[in-house]
Amino acid sequence: MAFTVGVDYTPLNRKDWGYPLILRYIGYMLRRISYSYWICQLAGWGALLAFFCWLPPHEVGRSILTTASGFLVSHFLREVLRRYRWMEKKPKRWVIRVCLAVVVASLVGALILWAALQIFEYHLPPVFIMVSSFSVLIMDWTCVYCSFKYRRLARRNDSREQMLCMRLREMRKGADELELDAEAIVDRLQRIEGMIEADPARSREEITAFSKLLRTGYIAEK
Repeated sequence: MAFTVGVDYTPLNRKDWGYPLILRYIGYMLRRISYSYWICQLAGWGALLAFFCWLPPHEVGRSILTTASGFLVSHFLREVLRRYRWMEKKPKRWVIRVCLAVVVASLVGALILWAALQIFEYHLPPVFIMVSSFSVLIMDWTCVYCSFKYRRLARRNDSREQMLCMRLREMRKGADELELDAEAIVDRLQRIEGMIEADPARSREEITAFSKLLRTGYIAEK
């Protein structure tokens, strides 16, 4: 019987059966965490919250709810961008999709903020002001995230192009060596052909040695 944990479909070995599955799941999630993303995410929204703390005391609670809503919506938007890999497509395609996603995320974030303000009985600002201010936050976050993501993708594509160029050079070098080997084979066959009439016994020995050499090279290549 094979056991699976969460989204990790790797079967557990018999020696792992004694470990709690929850620990394996936690370890799997820790390996998937992007520490640079979470550091930037917490630092960015934390800086915004620290800026809001300079506001009057009766506005601090509203600022905390705004920051928390932005944190949740931005993380959800990031998961959408990662899952569907929009930024790996052509720029004309992913820019339009990201803009639409920003609009939807802004509306969802404004709705979450409105519900939170209702629950904690804060004064509700006009809907237009709430949506527009939240849109500015999400647009700023999206511009920063997409710029870093685009640079990372560009570096990865450059490294892939370098690897492909190296492999292409190796393939060309191998082809050149193969051509040289083919020329050597032709030369040896011509030499054996010239020995058939002059020294048949010697030519048979050469043919046997040559066939063994070809067989050995074929096995080594396989």
